[in-house]
Amino acid sequence: MYQRMCDAQLKTGETVEIAIITPVDATWTERLRRLLGHKGWEWVWQIGLSLDGKTDDLENRFYVARRGDDLLSNVCTFEKDGVGLLAHVWTPPEERRKGLASAILAKVLEDFRARGGRLMLLGTVYGAPPYHIYRKLGFEGFYEGSGNMRYSTQPDFEKNYFAPGESKVVEAGWGAWPKLNALVAEPEEFTKSIAYGKFFKDTAEDAYIYLMYEISRDKRVSAKLLESTSTAAVVGYAWVVPDKHFPDVFILDLYCHANHAANYERLLGAMQWPAVKVQCCVEAGLRKKALALEAAGFSLEATLKRQLKKPGGVADAWVYSRSVHL
Repeated sequence: MYQRMCDAQLKTGETVEIAIITPVDATWTERLRRLLGHKGWEWVWQIGLSLDGKTDDLENRFYVARRGDDLLSNVCTFEKDGVGLLAHVWTPPEERRKGLASAILAKVLEDFRARGGRLMLLGTVYGAPPYHIYRKLGFEGFYEGSGNMRYSTQPDFEKNYFAPGESKVVEAGWGAWPKLNALVAEPEEFTKSIAYGKFFKDTAEDAYIYLMYEISRDKRVSAKLLESTSTAAVVGYAWVVPDKHFPDVFILDLYCHANHAANYERLLGAMQWPAVKVQCCVEAGLRKKALALEAAGFSLEATLKRQLKKPGGVADAWVYSRSVHL
């Protein structure tokens, strides 16, 4: 569906139309594919699924600036339950420095607030021109020097969102993509994903695309999420995916918010294990996670000394493994 929002006057004095395109809209699908076709393969794959309406219950919105039949600039949001990712901010070189992206972004946030949006996340290069545009609009870095940024309409959003409470184990799906990023941005535990290289206060924007791609192509891949029954937050995850360096070895990434760490065993109990060796890296000292792994048939294989370089120092890493013969 194409929905006109307003006219916007650019720095050049030209007036363009700002609109929202929500999939599936065959009139605009191919033009959006061409506009965003410069992206890497993983993003092109994700954009294609979004445009074709194949991302489950994920809310896909393409905000555009239009001149006649031409799309001049784009900003996407991908949302679920009031939590979103802002992505694919793109203006072709010949249309830049006119204020197109800024005009769209202002309407994006206005619309997000009007719809009851609560948290929007994005990733950019720290200190680059887009970073300063986002800051002026109210985004804040996860920490000093971080290009990952958040925009919230509610004070103490994360404190309430990840509050202790009941939860359920669910299959990984596209609707969890923005919500899982809110979890990975939390400071609890340093190691968020060995398989996809995510540490400290990070995002899983690209990692989750890789995960969903692997799920679509390899039946041995298993991914479970822990979802709060009161806030719908993703409060934990476990996924097992191929190790990119060693054949016939899989990596298990396992993480729960501190308020929900008692659920490690439930997550592991829901997994389907591939008939190969599975390894999981755990920061030394995290006994709840280590005990849950042992209960699931893992055993301590090695201790990697000073393996994790954290903001406050270094830490050892325990490597747990599960034998194919179990």
